[in-house]
Amino acid sequence: MSKLKQRRKFLKQLCGLSGGAVLMGTPWAYARADSGLDTSGHKVLVHIDLSGGNDSTNMLVPNTAAAYERYAFLRKDLALPKDQLLAITPKGMSLGEYALHPKLKGVQALFNEGHAAFVANMGTMVDLNGTVGSPPKRGSHSNQSRFWQGVDPTRAAVEKVGWVGRIADLDSNLSGMSTSLDGKNIWQSGRQSISAPNILADSGPVKFHDAEEDMQHVADAIAADALYDDNLLVSELSRYRGNARSSLEALDQAMNTPFINELMQDLSLPNTKLGIRFTTILRGILAGTTSGVPRQTFYLRQGGYDTHTAQLARQESLYEELDTALYAFQTALHKLGLADQVTTFTSSEFGRKTLTNGTGTGHGWGGHQMIIGAAVNGGQIYGAMPDLSEGSTDLEGDLGVLVPTTAVEQYAATLAQWFGVPEYLLPKVLPHIDQFSVKNLGFMSV
Repeated sequence: MSKLKQRRKFLKQLCGLSGGAVLMGTPWAYARADSGLDTSGHKVLVHIDLSGGNDSTNMLVPNTAAAYERYAFLRKDLALPKDQLLAITPKGMSLGEYALHPKLKGVQALFNEGHAAFVANMGTMVDLNGTVGSPPKRGSHSNQSRFWQGVDPTRAAVEKVGWVGRIADLDSNLSGMSTSLDGKNIWQSGRQSISAPNILADSGPVKFHDAEEDMQHVADAIAADALYDDNLLVSELSRYRGNARSSLEALDQAMNTPFINELMQDLSLPNTKLGIRFTTILRGILAGTTSGVPRQTFYLRQGGYDTHTAQLARQESLYEELDTALYAFQTALHKLGLADQVTTFTSSEFGRKTLTNGTGTGHGWGGHQMIIGAAVNGGQIYGAMPDLSEGSTDLEGDLGVLVPTTAVEQYAATLAQWFGVPEYLLPKVLPHIDQFSVKNLGFMSV
């Protein structure tokens, strides 16, 4: 048996261990509780936020002669040449009916292998009354990001809580399950402090530095005050400083054990910003797996998608980096035997207009997203691809804005159910999910 196969066998054995295998004292240590959630096995959600508003009309492109002609008419100089597109044949559709951006070769391969899928023309569809309609502040990056991650526009101004944070609130098993490589975010924020995510830098836990030498006396004085004075502010600052140091040190140790270091030597991810970040996520997943943690979530943001100008060049560069990192990440998961336990999905606060403003596009509404993993019912496009013909109800007036036909709530509900949330608990996670009759889009295997 090869060295890699031996490691994979050992890793699978570790995956089957019970809570007794937990590395107590790490941020992922947990205590069992009965919440109604299914926390058996080990499952991971990796959320990639394509920040700025991804123009997904150039990500997933109509490829039949008539449909492409209409697409090219709307896009003008932004239309991708037909002979450069990467044709795909989704299940239930005719040969080459749709195609991908030329830089998404890895995604094309994963789609053809049945490990990637798309959800078409999706967006925020809950208004301030909590009913289906046009969301408030539709062109606002910050507000639409909040509605995507928090799925509750009726309380977004007063409660910055996300749907994964609400899942963590339901079960003490899930304390510390979330990790962010882009600071605090709404998606992973819950009402309880135990639901807050661990914050990492690109290459791992941020090292905790003491005060500079000329300020050390101030730090010493604060520590002394905390010991001898009844000063709530000072004592709390000192306590949080100590907890932060302990947590980061434990996290660093959990992600850099000799076993994990040895496993990582056999994996190859690109030396790009996203490649480095996916390497860190892999270490985090391995640390969680070998620690017996039932659920994990990871959040990272790829910025640059606010393409008002120079869209073709900017999107080409962004997609190339995203595609290379995604494919290498999925390949690494397959090598480790973890591909069916990890689901990666994209979001973007809104799509962009189908009409151009010259070299770019304005803020829109609906857009397409992709889901990748061995647990994905791949090779399919879920939801309804928009009709781009003149007078279509999928286009808002003469603005070229896609009107979404699938809601963020339905997307999140499908992922949440795979993650272990039973349908009867969905309203606690997604407050307005009952506005939609379809609560599972079917792109995840049970």
